This record gives sequence, structure tokens and C-alpha cells, in this order.
Amino acid sequence: MADGTWDFYFTHDGEVPLVIALDLAMGPHAPRADLPERLILSVRMKAPMANGLRASVEASALFDLEERLSDTLEAAGWAPVGRVVTRGRSDFIYYGPVGDLPELPLGEYAATHLVHTDASWDLYRNFLWPGSREWQQMQNRRVVIQLRSHGDKLDVPRPIDHLARAQDEDAAQAAAANLTAAGFKVRSLDSNDDGTWRVAFEKEDAPAQMDGVTAAVLDAIEGMDDVDYDGWGCAVIAEEAAP
Repeated sequence: MADGTWDFYFTHDGEVPLVIALDLAMGPHAPRADLPERLILSVRMKAPMANGLRASVEASALFDLEERLSDTLEAAGWAPVGRVVTRGRSDFIYYGPVGDLPELPLGEYAATHLVHTDASWDLYRNFLWPGSREWQQMQNRRVVIQLRSHGDKLDVPRPIDHLARAQDEDAAQAAAANLTAAGFKVRSLDSNDDGTWRVAFEKEDAPAQMDGVTAAVLDAIEGMDDVDYDGWGCAVIAEEAAP
């Protein structure tokens, strides 16, 4: 589970926060006919935060537990695909073959488990898999990690460059109008060799706050099936080196 194909995002069920992690590499292969059974292993946390999410003091123990469980289940043919943390629980999700479960190494934790046939991998494809906003949240985090690796002062506002792609000029013009109304400055509309159009726009923001900014972008182009947001970038503002 540490091969770099896992990522996570934050979402809500009503007012209840959830942190959902999943193995993105499973997406192109889902559903797998050889793994028709779904296991949800629900572990009650010992010291969750007031909002029901994991506290840092317990994170290490829960990651160790998850590693033990996955090692045991993978040896029995089960594939770990996701994790949902909410309401004081960590729910570990696996898909596997028909048959009995192995003995689970829970240690000091108590857990309940539910095995259900889900040959279409409905839970993975329609619940764990991120929507456009959650996907963008993950992309934002990756850009921020790159900026941090260069010593960037993430809380310092600076011009942020954004890009959207439209299927034709009319769609590009409509997107530009919506983005302008949302407070962004449209810099250019340019055609591509394949007939699509590129919408370049910008606004001054801090990289640490980009989840809210990109949510505003997605709000501006919501319902425009012929326009896709292509992401953002900015110059690095690093701490000055000591003399």
C-alpha cells in the first residue's frame, strides 16, 4: 500500500467529515471478475478527534494495524482498495474471492466486518472514486508538495496561472465570461491545432488556499460539458537564503 498509487481526499456526509483514501491504480481494472466479494472491516478508534477523524496520537497505531490486516488478507487473495475515516471509525475496504476469511490480526482493536457480493465493484467505482472536485483537491496537494520541496512560502499570495480547455470558440468565450464574473482575470483565448481552445486566466492567491480557489473555478464552469479545468501553477517564492 506504499507504492505511490494511493491518494486521499476530504469530503462530507451532510455535516459529518470523511477522509477517503483509495488505490487509484485499481480504477482501470475495476471491476475484477476474480474478486467479486467486498469486505468492509470497521475498526473503532480509541481516541478520535471531536469531529470523528483520526488524531495524530493514534495515527501510527492505525497505520500499523492496516498494514498487518492488508498483509494477512493479501496473502489470502484479497486486494486492499480503500479506507474511509469518519464518525470515530476507520473502515478498511477490500475485494476478494469467494471463501472464508483468514484470522485477522486485530491486536488491541475491536472490529466488525461485513462481507457482501459486489461483483460490479459498486462501492469502489461509485463511492470511493473521487468526483471532479475531489480529484482537483488531490491535484492541488501534489502541486503544493512540489512547491514545498522548493522551499516555497505557501501562505504568501502571488499571481496564480490557471488553464481551461474548451471544445470550440463559443465554449471558450462562455467560460471566459463566467470566470471573469467569478473574479478571475482572463489573459487569453487561443485555438489549438486540434480545433479545441485554451482559456488562460489568473488571480492572486496563496498556494496554501487553493482548494477554495479551484472550487470557485469549478463553480464557474459547472454544467459546461464542453469545458474542462486543466489546473494551475505559479512562481516559487522561497525563503531567502541566509548570508
